[in-house]
Amino acid sequence: MSLGWDLAVPIFGGVLLGYQLDRWLATGYMFTLGLLILGIGVGYYNVARFIRRVDRRSAEEATQEQEQEGEQVNE
Repeated sequence: MSLGWDLAVPIFGGVLLGYQLDRWLATGYMFTLGLLILGIGVGYYNVARFIRRVDRRSAEEATQEQEQEGEQVNE
């Protein structure tokens, strides 16, 4: 999935599920707001995880490039 979907789906899903629970249990907007906040948290966690993954890949690529440059200098 793309980064936008990783952020939007948990938020939208939380609101939709919360709305349905509120209608079914007649609880006003308690579940909608609660699951909205949870969805925002999960969405931003997904974004942070994506950023860490990209950062790790770029660090690995930089290390490989440095190793290749070191091998070329030694030859």
